[in-house]
Amino acid sequence: MRRLAVAGALLAALTLTPARPTRAQPALPDVLPKEYACMKAHTKYGAKLVTGTTNCVKKCLNLYWKGLAPESDCMPPYGGATLDCVVGSAHFKFGLALQEYCVTGPGADCPECYSGACSETQLQDTVATYAGQVDSFVPGVFCERAGAEHFEQKCQVNAGRAIAKQFLYSTNCYTRCFRNARSGGDVATCMPTATDPDLIACLQKSRIKAAATINKYCDDFVYAGAIPDCGSYPSGGEWATLVDYWVDGIIPPTFCAS
Repeated sequence: MRRLAVAGALLAALTLTPARPTRAQPALPDVLPKEYACMKAHTKYGAKLVTGTTNCVKKCLNLYWKGLAPESDCMPPYGGATLDCVVGSAHFKFGLALQEYCVTGPGADCPECYSGACSETQLQDTVATYAGQVDSFVPGVFCERAGAEHFEQKCQVNAGRAIAKQFLYSTNCYTRCFRNARSGGDVATCMPTATDPDLIACLQKSRIKAAATINKYCDDFVYAGAIPDCGSYPSGGEWATLVDYWVDGIIPPTFCAS
């Protein structure tokens, strides 16, 4: 089935995370406040790369569907104004944040468990990894471009928006859990698979909201013909599960023990 093929391809792409130790956890005193700030910057600004790239693609597709941009500009490796938007804005801002919080900013401190991942080359590799992961979603989410009717366009655009928001909210859930645990709790409860009850509730809320949004706009019973004609388009719950895998894959190597 197309649905299973999409899921398998995305899961394969999401395994391409930076090779860092996954030993837990970012607890005091091993991980100092500035080291933890570097870790937070990875997830905070990595999420902004995801939302920024998605917005660039949506703008391009809206132009394409109006006959104002070529389709190739909207898909990885992008082109034209979309390439400038993705690389010049989303990628650049992520790299700049990593430099500030992990290398050159006031008191910046790269965690020892990153094993040199704060060198210029490694910072670029981190940006490329996040970029490659979001790019793996783009062709599957926006799978029907030529010939897409109005409601099919709305389904895909809102699915992309929901996926990016889930990534952002879910990474925030983890960051909040680590922050609270570092003040006297057990940071191990914040590592995937999470056991902290507040974190579990936060992730569940993020997942449910994303799935509901996708299902709302990709419902053939509400909007006739809304589901894209590119095989069996994943449901909201299936997209949300893929984002869960994505987020859970980046947390251990990011919030490691220094």
